[in-house]
Amino acid sequence: YVRAHDTKDVDSIMALLAEDVRISMPPETPARGRAEARLFFSTLLATKEHPEWRLILGQANGVPAVFNYVRSSEDEPFQANSVDVLRIQDGVIVALHCFLGGRHVELFVGQEA
Repeated sequence: YVRAHDTKDVDSIMALLAEDVRISMPPETPARGRAEARLFFSTLLATKEHPEWRLILGQANGVPAVFNYVRSSEDEPFQANSVDVLRIQDGVIVALHCFLGGRHVELFVGQEA
């Protein structure tokens, strides 16, 4: 997931998702199923608002999570952006819950120290 996200490879992300995957990222409308997930990731990774991402694997409340940092240009530092909490079953992602805002990253990263 991290490698595919880093390279903006939507097809590789799709290969990791269950057919009935659920993606939530309030206040956005949830994405349900692979077709909506493809649109979600295609839109997210094509945005010029955050052209460079840095994702770090970790845990949030004992489950797999990815901490997302972004920057708009090479001369800016990366800023905490969001936490993706993953629910994995039988080797595929069945749910992804994204908590937007750097404060969420700081809360969970502080637990890992």
